[in-house]
Amino acid sequence: MIQDFINVLFRCIAYLPLKQLFLTTLMGIGLAVLCWFICNYYTRLWNKKYHLTFTHHVLCGIAALFTFFFVLAFSGLSYLKEVSVDCLNDWSTQILNDNEWAASTFQKAFYKIKENGLEDFSNVPAPGDLGSHIPVNNDRSKEECANIYTNEACRNFNITNSFLSKIIWANPEVPQEIINKDMNDYFTTNSTYPPQRAISLASNQIKAGLILQTPRVVTIARATLIVLFFLLQLIPFGLIGYSAYKDIKIVF
Repeated sequence: MIQDFINVLFRCIAYLPLKQLFLTTLMGIGLAVLCWFICNYYTRLWNKKYHLTFTHHVLCGIAALFTFFFVLAFSGLSYLKEVSVDCLNDWSTQILNDNEWAASTFQKAFYKIKENGLEDFSNVPAPGDLGSHIPVNNDRSKEECANIYTNEACRNFNITNSFLSKIIWANPEVPQEIINKDMNDYFTTNSTYPPQRAISLASNQIKAGLILQTPRVVTIARATLIVLFFLLQLIPFGLIGYSAYKDIKIVF
């Protein structure tokens, strides 16, 4: 999830307009310099004779870099809605070309419908064989097939976009009534439920959640960023502080 969150942050930064990026960069440099200054001299609060080492300067540089990135990312999160939609569109394209997911979902739907015993599978080849398909003549079979494809698509989004999915919903599924309506509309003129239909339905549902919850998403993302920032800053500041503490020489 952290990796996905960082990827989203970089995409948000890339969305910053040139003027805003320039001003944010100046602010980031200013705060990074301030952080570097504090990191260099805060050890003198308890060890005035501590000598700065090369490692110390490297750690100060890391702390300043974290600060610079934090400022850019915090500003960039204003465009989280646009980035989220881009991520959703990228996912839709990716999953349509994911043969492994298509085969796995087809197999799951095939054996689930067969297990229900409502369809005739006597002359139907097994998944992977030429001509294999899922008979869906019964309403329950149609509903089950649509349900499996749509919710498997949602679960795939949950895996590949873990940060966004966690803040959109707790249960990565499309409501049953939405699936039923789409299924009824589609099966009036068709006999199979294709992956493209399920992906489109899942994508629209996720997009609706993103647009509706944009303020909440931005708040959570910024709160997560602040917590992550302070946790990361603890590393260089903590190591420098520990080094300065160990350097204290007690004279009797």
